[in-house]
Amino acid sequence: MSISSYEFLSIVQAQDEAAVEATAHMDYQSLLESVRASIAQNHADELAAALNDVGATAELKSLILKYTTALLSGQDFDRESLTEKIYQDMAGLGLLTPYLHDPTVEEININGYETVEIIRPSGTTFLYGAEAFASPNAALDVIKRMVRMGGMLLDAQTPRVDSYIGSGTRISAIIPPLVPQEHGVVVSIRKQVKSRLTREQMIEAGTATSDMLDFLATCICYGVSIGVAGGTGSGKSTLLYNISGIDRATSGTVQFLDQRIDRMSEEELSALRLHRMGFVFQDINLQKKPVFAGQYPLPRPDEKPRSQTGTARQSKRIDDADGH
Repeated sequence: MSISSYEFLSIVQAQDEAAVEATAHMDYQSLLESVRASIAQNHADELAAALNDVGATAELKSLILKYTTALLSGQDFDRESLTEKIYQDMAGLGLLTPYLHDPTVEEININGYETVEIIRPSGTTFLYGAEAFASPNAALDVIKRMVRMGGMLLDAQTPRVDSYIGSGTRISAIIPPLVPQEHGVVVSIRKQVKSRLTREQMIEAGTATSDMLDFLATCICYGVSIGVAGGTGSGKSTLLYNISGIDRATSGTVQFLDQRIDRMSEEELSALRLHRMGFVFQDINLQKKPVFAGQYPLPRPDEKPRSQTGTARQSKRIDDADGH
């Protein structure tokens, strides 16, 4: 494992802060800031040189252990677990790490830094107070780091972001000024649960009857329009993304108009969506600029240029619509 430039920036953000003086009863947050400040002040150049190097993580953990041992001199503590916790809070995803790797967790909601909701099929667990984030800034640091993993930036200029961070995990985050500063963040993290639900399981659970499923299959076979509804995380977007070829199914086959979607190239899929399928993208797939009125008039690749008069009329209609 290596550390990225984003993780490096998270580490050295405390470079200008003075290290907190160690005491015999140092709390965890003070210890974290002291270790981070010491590493930022004394080893920033070394870490910068080791960016994306496979040995960088081990080197960082070694430095964490070195300064932690010095600050807690004479005290008994679990070196391995404390080093890992500090590492996760400095360059990882903090308290969220075990839940993101837990296959039974479907969703994580953060309603301010002091309240974290962990949702599993078996029930919901809440983390409050000391079990949650230590401060608004601590929550903000972790969420910004997580959003960067999806190639997005979360800051005062872009305080609301939707991002995918691999393995089907989607994060929607809002930060100040859209939420009160004292709360830090409001976040929804939804994980794609890799399980197959069979017809028999749906009938057994009472989700649907055999007649219902047969009726839906008949509608689809004969081209009858249907709507897909469901709760958060139930798979609506995943279903549509697989049908359209935006996401690739890991097993089985996907057919649309007697064509194997799962065998098509990206170019073929783009042409299919352009000519045979209407697909309205979620905002995470839209351009940041221009806004809607600027995206709408973009010509299709196979479309002939419109006359100046036609373009002007279209622009006027859009301007009129924006005024309503």
